[in-house]
Amino acid sequence: MDEVTLEERLRRVDESVEQARRSAEIAARIQERLEGLVVTGTSRRREVEVEVDTAGRLQKITFLPASSYLAASGLSRVVMEAMADARQQAADSVREVVEDVAGRESALSKQMLAAYEQAGGTAPSQRRTRPKPDHHPGLIFPSEGWPGR
Repeated sequence: MDEVTLEERLRRVDESVEQARRSAEIAARIQERLEGLVVTGTSRRREVEVEVDTAGRLQKITFLPASSYLAASGLSRVVMEAMADARQQAADSVREVVEDVAGRESALSKQMLAAYEQAGGTAPSQRRTRPKPDHHPGLIFPSEGWPGR
């Protein structure tokens, strides 16, 4: 059986300590870039905008003029649409920052993104395209102030 010398063991410990230091520096740079980052998501037909932080936590909700024609069920749906859009954008922003700072194919980058997803963040993906809505459930029309009434 090969005996590992004391010098070899100390060299391996020094390498591990140096790698941990570099990883901590990278993590601090990533945290600094993500701190305070807020992204906006919008419902498909622009009835609602929401802002979320990089953890996907709601920061602000804005009901746009088109939302005034929605019943409660439709309003609920478009809020959830906007939240899903914002959370996806937040996850994409996290991915971009992590890959930029830690390296796209680095083990650290992959570990950090896996931890983000496991902690409840949306899985980062390529920019998604929104499906075209074929109907507008929950749409109501006002009885007053509508053209022709």
